[in-house]
Amino acid sequence: MSRQQKLSPRFPRAVLATGGLYSLALAALLWPALLNSQPIFFFDTYGYVHGAARAFHALFGVDSAWNSPGGDAKPLQGTAKLASDGFISSARSIYYGVFLFLGDALSSLWVNVVAQAILVGWTLSLVLKHLGLAERYLLPSLLILLGLLTPLSFYSSYLMPDIFTGIAILAIATLLSSKGNGESAHYGSWFVLLALSLVFHASHIALALLMALAGPAIAWAVAGRKAVQWRGLFVVLLAIASGFLSQLVFSRVVEATYHHPPSRPPFLMSRVISDGPGYAYLKETCPANGFTICEFLGVLPLGNDAFLWSNDPEAGVFGVTDPETRHALVKEQAEFVGAVLRHDFGGQFRASLQNFLEQMGRFNILEFAYSDGLRAKVEMDLPPEFRDSFRSSRLYRGDFPLELANAVIMATLLCAGAILSAAALRGLLGPRPGREELTLFCLIVVSGIVLNAAVTGILSTPHDRYQARVIWLIPLLALLAALEGRRRFFTHSRGDKEDDCHRKLLEDGVS
Repeated sequence: MSRQQKLSPRFPRAVLATGGLYSLALAALLWPALLNSQPIFFFDTYGYVHGAARAFHALFGVDSAWNSPGGDAKPLQGTAKLASDGFISSARSIYYGVFLFLGDALSSLWVNVVAQAILVGWTLSLVLKHLGLAERYLLPSLLILLGLLTPLSFYSSYLMPDIFTGIAILAIATLLSSKGNGESAHYGSWFVLLALSLVFHASHIALALLMALAGPAIAWAVAGRKAVQWRGLFVVLLAIASGFLSQLVFSRVVEATYHHPPSRPPFLMSRVISDGPGYAYLKETCPANGFTICEFLGVLPLGNDAFLWSNDPEAGVFGVTDPETRHALVKEQAEFVGAVLRHDFGGQFRASLQNFLEQMGRFNILEFAYSDGLRAKVEMDLPPEFRDSFRSSRLYRGDFPLELANAVIMATLLCAGAILSAAALRGLLGPRPGREELTLFCLIVVSGIVLNAAVTGILSTPHDRYQARVIWLIPLLALLAALEGRRRFFTHSRGDKEDDCHRKLLEDGVS
């Protein structure tokens, strides 16, 4: 009997085992959506799909249930109200909106969360290959562990672009720590994943820019100038350029269609006002400073979210005013923030540092609970055919085991921290020549986690979901460190046995 004939009966079993393991991995990455009976919604989910639906209607005449909130004559609020007043926002990526819109048009929004889970799997497969840890069943096993024990599964199941923050960090860390083996597919794959991540959310572009500065500096400090991966840095910068280009294309299309460019809500203005220095400046200088925001001094100070999105005239600014005033606020934002910094730079620096530190420590998943406000808004916005399934979801009913999942995640993070601390200690006590790639990769990933807290905490309001979307990278690094430790143990054990055998042969005079 030939070797092929001997192996053929095992082949179907191997295929079935592999397929079953990957099916379990997919289920682990999507278990929150599966348990909830539908993908997880957020306040902004409708805004993403609605923006894409409006674009398809304006450009191609495509009608959709997403064009009119709720499918009835209810008054428009929030994002829909801003759009109806002629304010086209660039705050939410039209490209992620198109991603959601096409998924729903093809079948349902389940297509989108499955696609997000597959992209996570592709990303981690490239990471394992980069670190030389690719083994037959390692990838699905890793996905199952991360899906069940970290927030990764919640973000894979989320109808929001937050899952792509971690993908972007891994892409940049790999590109800036890779020695570059000349394979174009290596760089091409990472470029696609990184560019997609940057196109899907503007905050990812800011994060990538900071990591493009931090990564080479870390490599230079740890392993010298030769460790800086210029080819990988070029790919990162090319992806960043594609992110800016995508925004430029969107701006030009909006301007050609609606005869005015899109605008971004005044995030920085609201931030410095809610931090305190901006409000103090207004109290001291209004109305002589000439800023339009002085008209709202009576309702200030407000929290960042209330300033931007509240529909209550007594507790909101940007979301309740007329289109002309909104455009004036956007136009004066840069000058206003500059004036505040000149007036009290120290105060704003301290407030921003406090926001950053607060964001670093906020990463639980309890924000995934559907609040009364989210239930009311999403239910009002959703097309009628989505309402029954939304109301029947566990998160809507309030019987999703979020507290238990959060406790498991926190315990996992503690264990991961202990593993990484032990790995770092071993590295300090005994340097590991030839493993600079893994060291650089881990350090750049950690820098990405820290910089994510800086970007979101300083420029927006600290929220748990901002840091929870990347905190799953800590257990990933711990698992990679454990795998590397196992590989080194077996390599050294095999090497010791070979040395003993060679020594015995020399003693016997055979060699």
